[in-house]
Amino acid sequence: MDMIFRDGFYHADPHPGNLLVMEDGTIGIMDCGMVGRVDESLRESIEELLVTVANLDAAMLARILTRLCNPPSGFDEAAFSSDLADFISFYGSQPIDRFQLGNALNEIARCISRYRLVLPSALAKIIKVLVMLDGTAKLLSPKLNLISIIGPYQQKILFRQLSPRRQMRKLHRLVSEWRYFAQNLPRGLAELFQQVQEGKFDVHLEHRRLEPAVNRLVMGMVTSALFLGSSMLLSNKVPPHLGDYSVPGVIFFVISAFLGLRLLWKIWRNE
Repeated sequence: MDMIFRDGFYHADPHPGNLLVMEDGTIGIMDCGMVGRVDESLRESIEELLVTVANLDAAMLARILTRLCNPPSGFDEAAFSSDLADFISFYGSQPIDRFQLGNALNEIARCISRYRLVLPSALAKIIKVLVMLDGTAKLLSPKLNLISIIGPYQQKILFRQLSPRRQMRKLHRLVSEWRYFAQNLPRGLAELFQQVQEGKFDVHLEHRRLEPAVNRLVMGMVTSALFLGSSMLLSNKVPPHLGDYSVPGVIFFVISAFLGLRLLWKIWRNE
């Protein structure tokens, strides 16, 4: 935990074969071929997630994960938040001595995958490490609960988030981004005005999933035209006749009625 939350540089493959308990009780770490780094942005994301889970705030957890995972089009945030609320309600009511961190993290990963969200690789690696550590720790001490070890870090996280040093670092980053934006804005506007003056400024519109609506509109226009045409043929009694009715008028009326009913059926099924 110190490697992840304090040092920002951790062993990313802590299975039992890579850990050795020394005679004096210290832990020897072997095979450091797979390691991970926690940069400032990732550290803030992890801290946000831990504090949110500790507060049992499902809505905030959904917003954070949505922001981190770049959701696909049509993503249902309300349903995602509801599933996370069930998750927090179930695991939040468990006593600390029976809380299974590995199971909880796996359940979150399944929920994220079910909504076609993709975790950033760095964050997914840390979740994998925590799941692996949970199983490895229980081999050394079956009664050990990893969540009880993570608990004390929450207070340190709060102090770190409110520290003047971090706030000054965030302010410096914000000022740098705005300064970069201010330096590049005049040049970008100048290029835009030049394109407008030269007639090279184009607006490209991309439509999504409009083809079914367009097809229905065209079908409705064709159906209306056939219905009006059949009405004119019938009213003018255009030959040939079948009794007192115009044969072309009857044929086009039947076709327009069929197309109209088919169009209404499709609209009703989709709605």
